[in-house]
Amino acid sequence: KVGGYRAAEIAAGRLEKVYLSLSRLIGASDPGPQDPRDEIALVESSTVAWTRAFYSMVETKEKELLRMSFPPQKELVILVSEVEYGANVVAAVR
Repeated sequence: KVGGYRAAEIAAGRLEKVYLSLSRLIGASDPGPQDPRDEIALVESSTVAWTRAFYSMVETKEKELLRMSFPPQKELVILVSEVEYGANVVAAVR
């Protein structure tokens, strides 16, 4: 058994290879001075990934609407389908 810091140290090389492989796969930054971790986020599940991306997009759009006029003249409309995954809908209605 090892502690968390030691486990991270042991896995660091493999994790670096994952970031570099994903970077090449999706056409993110080339290996070099730009760290692929600046463009790739690894999370524990697809639900967490979708929720983080969704909240980020909504926050960006809300800021854009606030800059356009105050009080905002437009509403933020989010469309979801009737077969949407439940956790995604929860994120949308918050």
